[in-house]
Amino acid sequence: MKPELDKIRTILIIDDEPAHRMLVKRAIKALNSDLNVAEAWDLSSAKEALIKVNPVAVTLDLSLGRESGFDFLKWLRQLPTSSSVPVIVVTTSQLASDMTTAESLGADAYVSKNSDLQVNSELIQDALKKLLK
Repeated sequence: MKPELDKIRTILIIDDEPAHRMLVKRAIKALNSDLNVAEAWDLSSAKEALIKVNPVAVTLDLSLGRESGFDFLKWLRQLPTSSSVPVIVVTTSQLASDMTTAESLGADAYVSKNSDLQVNSELIQDALKKLLK
């Protein structure tokens, strides 16, 4: 018997850096070990994963090598089936213009990564708690 996809709560992590994906994954699992995690490292793998896992939320880095997380966010918000999926931007950028652009494109939260791993984890968890009520 195939499990029902609606009952599998998965968060999609989109980041081109494996260490950053691991940081976000640990924060998610520390918040709720029952949450599943899917990972993507570029726009192509992110789009495939979104369709495959139907996530309850997405964490999105803005800098994906030569690609932009803004492009994924624009694409996501145009999809009728995924336009309401919560998106948490998790990025090193602290530019006000990036925060404003992310918000205008439909990001639900913005977390600036810094050198304190515990703070990063707590910020990600706080954002997820608010969005996954």
